[in-house]
Amino acid sequence: MVYEVGVAHTKSCATRAAVGRMNSARNSRPPKPRPQDERGLIAPGPIGIAGEPTLEEWKEVRDAAFDELRKHPIPETLIQAIQDFRPHAEVAWVTEQGEPASLNDPAQPIVQPPKKESKESKEEVTVGDRRLKSDDLFNESFPRTAGNALAAFLRPHLARLRRAKASPVRLGKMLPRSTIATIAMDILETNQLFGNEPGEELVQLLRELLDVDKQKAKADRQFVARDQASWILAQADPVPTRVLARTVGVNASSISRWRKEPAFREMIQDKKKAINDLESRGLWPPKLDDQQRSTMSVWRNACAQVREVLACVGPILNGLSRLTQKKNPKGRGVGNRQRLIHKLPELQKLRIDALNKIEAEIKGIDEKLASDAEERRPIL
Repeated sequence: MVYEVGVAHTKSCATRAAVGRMNSARNSRPPKPRPQDERGLIAPGPIGIAGEPTLEEWKEVRDAAFDELRKHPIPETLIQAIQDFRPHAEVAWVTEQGEPASLNDPAQPIVQPPKKESKESKEEVTVGDRRLKSDDLFNESFPRTAGNALAAFLRPHLARLRRAKASPVRLGKMLPRSTIATIAMDILETNQLFGNEPGEELVQLLRELLDVDKQKAKADRQFVARDQASWILAQADPVPTRVLARTVGVNASSISRWRKEPAFREMIQDKKKAINDLESRGLWPPKLDDQQRSTMSVWRNACAQVREVLACVGPILNGLSRLTQKKNPKGRGVGNRQRLIHKLPELQKLRIDALNKIEAEIKGIDEKLASDAEERRPIL
């Protein structure tokens, strides 16, 4: 039995060795020659550099994007101008009758030919069979270049995409976002190639593509509240943190954090310098506008109503004071009466303090309104 096992083991080792020699011989064979045609080796195509698309791939993607644009209601003249690398070409805007378009008229763009090929004078442009002055056609209310004009036409398509809910391209037959982005980058790169600045419409289109065109409401409120707080502290410092937070509409923790920031303290100092400069020129405090005057008048009326309520509370408290001084023969409610006796002086003091604050507030509002009315009075 031992001999048979040894023979089997020897055979298996020999088999593994033979298989190994066969594999090494197969791997050491020279590679097969690639198929050839009459012109030589068949190459798979040009290879891009550093992962960039090849020239053929770039042209194919670019042409496909412009072909997609032509399926939508966008002027052909603008598409052709951008495809011909002319986003800087001037655009004239005319009505359907060929007249120079105004801001409220439905206008059609007319892309001017290249300057070397144009036979028109700089002062006149031919529209159909008519010659019009270029100053009338190139209206500042419309985009002046082909790239900027095409971006203006693409923005409504992007707006519809952003408002759509599900499958806007497949079901709604809308212009794909990738196509809009490809055209926008093509316009930007061509402008950069020729040293031209991107237009306002193109910049706004790129902002909308990047979803940075809408400011966050919370960040905007924080900025306004921070500016208001700096103006208040520049005029009346110190102000309690909670009072200031209620005034500008933020949390008290935000006011505490701002007060620790060197930039906020520097902002307050800048506001103080501005106030001193305005006071030296007689421009501070600023005049009230109609809305501020209306708000102050409403606040004064509210304060006057509170003053009347507090005035009515006085006799009620006096009556309670006299009532507590009477003797109770049955001895009922002695504990409640004692607590009320102790609370009455405190309530009277709170009422008097509130009346004084209301009176001071009304007086301050009256002085501001009177001062503003005096400044508004015409000098005869």
